[in-house]
Amino acid sequence: KGTSVNLITAVPGNWEKVCVLGPYSNNDIAIKTLGFEWSAETKTSIQTNEGISVLLFVQDNKVVSFVEHPRNHGDFSNLTTQCFLKQKAQFIHDPKPTKGWPGLFPKNVA
Repeated sequence: KGTSVNLITAVPGNWEKVCVLGPYSNNDIAIKTLGFEWSAETKTSIQTNEGISVLLFVQDNKVVSFVEHPRNHGDFSNLTTQCFLKQKAQFIHDPKPTKGWPGLFPKNVA
């Protein structure tokens, strides 16, 4: 408990928010999450790979970068379909959350 991930410092570049797609997400879920079209099915293996979450870094309603993040290196899957402003993109690991699977949660609510 207490291991933290700070995407502000870990991910350089210009991005205003990060959005999370969990295992088995498809294009419809990506559109609902982002508010614009982005082809998760062709650009990632998220639709069939339960071992990853996809972190989408967004600037001006465009995905400027993304990463298929292995869940065994920090599980973002509880945050599926959520977006976080860059200044709040800090997460902490909770092995026994009151809701959801053990994994990463926003630092201010963990």
